[in-house]
Amino acid sequence: MRTLTVLALLASTMVLTGCTCSVHPILNESDLTKDVDLTGTWELEAKNPRGKRTFSAEALSDKSEYDITFDGKKFVARIGKIGEHRYVQLKKQELESQGTPLLTGIGVYGFARFEVSGDKLRIYAFDDRRAADNLKKHKVPFVVHQPSGGIEFHVLTADTAAVQKLISQAGDEIFTSKPMVYKRTN
Repeated sequence: MRTLTVLALLASTMVLTGCTCSVHPILNESDLTKDVDLTGTWELEAKNPRGKRTFSAEALSDKSEYDITFDGKKFVARIGKIGEHRYVQLKKQELESQGTPLLTGIGVYGFARFEVSGDKLRIYAFDDRRAADNLKKHKVPFVVHQPSGGIEFHVLTADTAAVQKLISQAGDEIFTSKPMVYKRTN
């Protein structure tokens, strides 16, 4: 089996998808797609002060679900469409057992919009700089959490249907306009 490396999220989930996550999945079974293949190893094209950034992805039995490894952390990724755009939904395989009290024992979902063209993967993270304003504007329930000494992040508490409505109606407002660009290396 080949390995696919994806992004990082919340304290490793959040590196890829931004500092916004959801306590509910953003994709339903009916949203899942098998029209792209992310299998392989991907490397961030931009220079990064932390060095080379890669992730690997391994397709599971169907091509809408992947095991992802990023910075030694394991995630399950699901690929789907909401409206005209593709989204990746990431969930850590192991629950947090210490650290962030709000998330201890809770599986949260990171998510991002993405595009694949040839050997390029463009990931548009949730725009954290405008998150609170956009979530309030669209009346999506969330909590703000900042562990001591940590970064502030937004945890959506709305159900899947409400998050999908937000994505459908305000997608261009809530995701960054400049993507992280990864290149498939194998």
